[in-house]
Amino acid sequence: MKIFVVTHKKFEVPQERIYIPIKVGKAIISFKGNSVCDDQGDNIAHLNDTFCEMTALYWIWKNVHVLPNEIIGMVHYRRYFKSSVGNLPITEDEVSKILTEYAVSYTHLRAHETRRHLV
Repeated sequence: MKIFVVTHKKFEVPQERIYIPIKVGKAIISFKGNSVCDDQGDNIAHLNDTFCEMTALYWIWKNVHVLPNEIIGMVHYRRYFKSSVGNLPITEDEVSKILTEYAVSYTHLRAHETRRHLV
């Protein structure tokens, strides 16, 4: 499970290992441990002024190898899904529990449909 945290400024990264900062908008900041930037690899970072967090979503779609049944998510650096324990970001165990308790529907977008919306 990976939850990318979109940011353009330094923030306190949640301690839960599932959270990975992704820097957008030419952000020149550094984090301890894992972090990525939306201007690496296949990207549309030059459109960040228009598309904001969607440049991070595009980067994730094009550059992150997703294993079968792996969960990939994205949140804003100030807006997490809240944990049931205190005022903390949701944990991996909580996400897994929620996904086993409720039916979840999703769709795979074909590349040409997504491109039409982004370009």
